[in-house]
This record gives sequence, C-alpha cells and structure tokens, in this order.
Amino acid sequence: HAQRPSSKLVGLALIQRLCVMCPDDVRLQRIAPAAASLLTDPDASVRSRAVAVLASSLADVTSFPPSDALIFPKYVFKRAEGLVGDPSPLVRAAFAGCVGA
Repeated sequence: HAQRPSSKLVGLALIQRLCVMCPDDVRLQRIAPAAASLLTDPDASVRSRAVAVLASSLADVTSFPPSDALIFPKYVFKRAEGLVGDPSPLVRAAFAGCVGA
C-alpha cells in the first residue's frame, strides 16, 4: 500500500488509464473497491482523484450482473456519503462534477 499522496495519485492515474481496457467485471470487482477505499484518504487531492476514477470507471460499465449488485451499498454509497460535506472544496467540486455529469 502506498503511503505518500503522490504515489497514490500516480496509482489512481494508472488505474484510470488501464480501466479503458478492462472488462466490466474487473471494473466492478477490482477497480471500484480500490478507488472507493481512497475516498476516505486524509489527503484531499487523493480523495478528489478517487472520486473521478470511481465515477469514470463505473460510467463505462455496460453489463451489470446481479452478483455485483452489492458493490453500490457496500463500497460506493457507504464511502461516498461523506463527500457532500467534505471540508475540502476540491473534493466537493469533484463530487459535484461527477454527480452532475
């Protein structure tokens, strides 16, 4: 696990670039939980980038099997609920941009 915010940002950028080539099951079972785990990171830039990666990876999903239905209540909604009231304007803007898109 990366400790420095700069390393986490590089990792998120790589994940976002790789996501384009990944099948839906990888996006739902691997990428979304990894990005959602960073929504509670202490660094605001990591949280805002995680919001963007999570939103873009889920936006590209074309098939959604019933077995992956728990991803939203288990990972996404649980960790995203605090983003609206996040103390950082950067995170709130990233969240608003992804919700409004």
